[in-house]
Amino acid sequence: MEAEFVAASHTMAEMLGIIELLQDIGMAMQKQSIMRVDNQAAIAQIEGEDTSGRVKHSDVRYKFVKNLASKKVIKIQYCESKIMRADILTKVIELTAREGVLKLVPVPKVAENTERP
Repeated sequence: MEAEFVAASHTMAEMLGIIELLQDIGMAMQKQSIMRVDNQAAIAQIEGEDTSGRVKHSDVRYKFVKNLASKKVIKIQYCESKIMRADILTKVIELTAREGVLKLVPVPKVAENTERP
């Protein structure tokens, strides 16, 4: 669970940087960003519920996500693992589920070059 909490923290830091960049170039942004997480224990930790003493030793720099959630800068939503797009890059996917996951990720088809130089 701690790994998910840390990953969510890193993701939020990147997301805030992208939002700031887009605002700097004049794009209008929503007031509240949504971050989808597939681990309910991590969501509970981010939202401030006491779930375990194991994460109390987490570095202070990761705690800013909890602060952003409490200030309503971000909204944390639960997302089932089977529809989590990032999982195709980070987890082993069963052969039967592969086609469904691949449909979630827009990948252009590349024409095969049959000619050899």
